[in-house]
Amino acid sequence: MTFAIEKARRILVHKPDRGGDALCAAPAIARLAGAAPEAELWIATTRSGAAFLRALNITARFRELSGPAWWKGVEAFTYPTWARSMRFDLAVNLRYDFRDIAATRLLGARAVATYTHKNWGRSAQFPAPSPREDRSEIENHLEVAAAIGFPVGHDVAPWAAPESALHEAREKLGAGRATAFHPFAGTPAKTLPDETARRVLEILLDTSDRVALIGGPESQAAAARLAETDGRVVNLVGRTSAAELLAVLAVCRLLVSTDSAPGHAARAVGTPVVSLMSGTNEPARWAPRGARVVRHAVACAPCHAERCRVAGHPCLADLPVDAVGAAVAEAMIR
Repeated sequence: MTFAIEKARRILVHKPDRGGDALCAAPAIARLAGAAPEAELWIATTRSGAAFLRALNITARFRELSGPAWWKGVEAFTYPTWARSMRFDLAVNLRYDFRDIAATRLLGARAVATYTHKNWGRSAQFPAPSPREDRSEIENHLEVAAAIGFPVGHDVAPWAAPESALHEAREKLGAGRATAFHPFAGTPAKTLPDETARRVLEILLDTSDRVALIGGPESQAAAARLAETDGRVVNLVGRTSAAELLAVLAVCRLLVSTDSAPGHAARAVGTPVVSLMSGTNEPARWAPRGARVVRHAVACAPCHAERCRVAGHPCLADLPVDAVGAAVAEAMIR
């Protein structure tokens, strides 16, 4: 099919995922927007996904969906009905799930670009191969954009925070060298056990003047317990917007994080990352690009579980903290 993307009037990107996954899609979305600067770009994503994409200054309008399982409720009817009424020239699916691949055909767009899975998606005008586990999710998304036919490189420039936001972040952190630490995650199987988190925090306090503790409102109780251990811990958990978080990460010299959104946010602003990976996912695909990965190998990985089903949560409880210290030291002399 011949399709001139630069002539598209209205484009829909389907990415009903939360913050970290939306950040992985940001480079592909930005390339699509750049290829069709006159088009009205819509992004169907979650509230947290929209917050991060807005913070990255991606010019778009947003249709907020409840989450990856949007198809379970009333949105299964209201969302396709709305999309058909919008008469999109192009719908781009950036979620690798056969239900999302199938749903893309129901959105009424003149052309569709999507991942393929077995026979799902192969009849789309622009089918893209399934994501690969041996390359980053950013690159997997860029391949969907490339399927439309314009050249897409894998280089991604860091986001430049406004100077006003950087000034506010520096005021939050005070003078001296700051490191950010995110031991939490929206998925319990990816969250550091309290004892492991305390041991990692001790390493960071030995190498930094300040440690910025970051995370969402749901982690405030756990953050309060960690922050009380030392006055050099600046507790920002639940106290930053997406844009403010990006600015905090931009002024920090390093982030140590679980497999969660802040890791991808740090790479978006060019800050080095030490990624503490549980056994849920393959690091090659899901760790932030260029991150130093520390993990404890377990036979059950990758489990893709929400909650660990093994007594003691060994993949994170037995995380080699000495290796974390070595990775932090390497990142700081980079």
